[in-house]
Amino acid sequence: MKPWKTGRGAFIRESLALLRFNFWTLAVFELVYKLGGTLVVLPLLNFGLRRLLAFEGFPVISGDSVAAALKNPLVLLSVFILLLLLAFYCLFEIAVLVLCFHESRNRRKVQLIPLAAAAFRQAVRIFNPRNYLAVLFFVLIMPVLHIGISSDLIAELSVPGFILEYIKGNPALYAAYIGLGVILLLVMALTLFAFNVFAVEGKNFVPACRKSVHLLKGYFFKTVGSFLLWTLLLLLVFAGIVLFLGALSLVSGTVIGTITGRLAGGGGPSLGLMILIGVLAVSVSSFNIIQTCLGTMMNYAFISRFYETYREERGEENTLVCSVPETAFPFLKKRQLMVLSLVMVLAAVGVKTGRIVTAFDADDFDTLLHGAQVSGHRGNSSDAPENSRAALEKAIELGADYVEIDVAETKDGVLVVSHDNNLKRTTGRNVYIWQSTYEEIKNLDIGSFFSPEYKDERLMTLDEAIEMCKGRIRMNIELKPTPYDQGFARKAVDSISRHEFESQCYLASLNYGILEEVKGLTTEIKTLYITPIAYGDIENLNVDAFSIEETFINKALVERVHQKNKDVHAWTVNDADSMQRMIDCGVDNIITDDVRTAMRVTDENHPTREEMLNNTIQQVIFGL
Repeated sequence: MKPWKTGRGAFIRESLALLRFNFWTLAVFELVYKLGGTLVVLPLLNFGLRRLLAFEGFPVISGDSVAAALKNPLVLLSVFILLLLLAFYCLFEIAVLVLCFHESRNRRKVQLIPLAAAAFRQAVRIFNPRNYLAVLFFVLIMPVLHIGISSDLIAELSVPGFILEYIKGNPALYAAYIGLGVILLLVMALTLFAFNVFAVEGKNFVPACRKSVHLLKGYFFKTVGSFLLWTLLLLLVFAGIVLFLGALSLVSGTVIGTITGRLAGGGGPSLGLMILIGVLAVSVSSFNIIQTCLGTMMNYAFISRFYETYREERGEENTLVCSVPETAFPFLKKRQLMVLSLVMVLAAVGVKTGRIVTAFDADDFDTLLHGAQVSGHRGNSSDAPENSRAALEKAIELGADYVEIDVAETKDGVLVVSHDNNLKRTTGRNVYIWQSTYEEIKNLDIGSFFSPEYKDERLMTLDEAIEMCKGRIRMNIELKPTPYDQGFARKAVDSISRHEFESQCYLASLNYGILEEVKGLTTEIKTLYITPIAYGDIENLNVDAFSIEETFINKALVERVHQKNKDVHAWTVNDADSMQRMIDCGVDNIITDDVRTAMRVTDENHPTREEMLNNTIQQVIFGL
């Protein structure tokens, strides 16, 4: 072995040298691994969890059932087992990489099957209770930090948006959250070599973490700084290629759109058009697949380069217990590996293109043509006090499709518009709606907390809100029941019926039981089930639509709900990037505090027919 060189340029060259030595073996593995994870492993784990939950009496995990599910020991055991299997699969990938890079450092060519077998023997050790702490790294710490060294299979896990909003609204909690993030980053940095030690040296996870800390003594800041530089270089290279391919595809789409001319009126897109769009997306799709594989490989090449260096500097060269057997497989030489890699890329692209062709149907076409609807959350609550007349007026002025309001019942049975049952936050008075008569609270100032100019705003009744909106805007009326209500659902239905407003509103609630009560009273008013969590066969619930916290929304969920001819509303979506993601997922309605931004984003996705072909291509290329 040649000694390592020093200097920033040297660590880049030598990290790439580790990657290059057994590159085609790793390339085939990564492609098989990613494709297998996407098409087999994750669907099987998801199917297994859903069936186990259904067997244990929880076919749907939503806001109403999550607390009961978390109290069920069998549910917790099932979730832990499936998370353990997911962690094993993620660890298997890392074990393959670090073992291969160790062999590359020793100038040994390795074959795919013995490499995978050696990695499997190391990864299976995660089922030892002594190594359960590693599960937290894979399903909690790595996804939360998103620093590029976790498996892409768990990269989309994140803290739910509604929880983040709650944390950000509490300065003490937000400071604690930031502090926790810093601590986790420090833990990740100190245990950077833990999985190298785990797989290459055969140590259990906790001793491997200690060994990582030991190896980094005296080199911590150098290593972290180099990793940041390495990450920046990768981002710049990949971003440049993506922009080039994206621009090339968009230019091609524009040219083809010009040649093709206007789309014929009516109906959804033809199969020929969708195949054309799929073909145009192949270049970007291919690069995304390659980039996903290369990113993980290159990051662990960097980590392994420093791991091997620090070990050698401490004279530990001959202390290893794990290596890859020198089993020869003549049919897996470099040329065959290159061909197999190309076949796997084409297979992955074919799967993605096939999904585009089959999933992009008339509903998606209609969404692109007409755009998602916009609901002003508690009116336009970014410009006026929530649930006030002024907030409703501003949402109407901006052209929102719906206003979302909250309704509670007073002690004497009057339905009033308020999100909180305790009015201290909006009025400064520590009174509860359910303990007060309407006369006692109707004149409370609900606007000054927002701005002195709204000091004249007062609580509305549901009847007043409907009268104000009828013929001007549709309504999403959320019922917020308490144990003290008397005929809450009946009063809401009667109020809507008196104003002949049935076709212009939803009755919504986090409480599934009250929606069942509404269904028993009338079939003319649509019901909307609000849930911060959506897992399992939620589409089978007896409601007309779902209002789901944006973190839990993906295209597969939207498609399942649409297959039942039901709509998906996303809440509460307050930034342009999240709004665009919801549109790309195909949601029917975006509930937001910022109606102005939502209208702009949806307008950008509301093209004329002349723009339809080009915009459709753009949507597919960037992840429809």
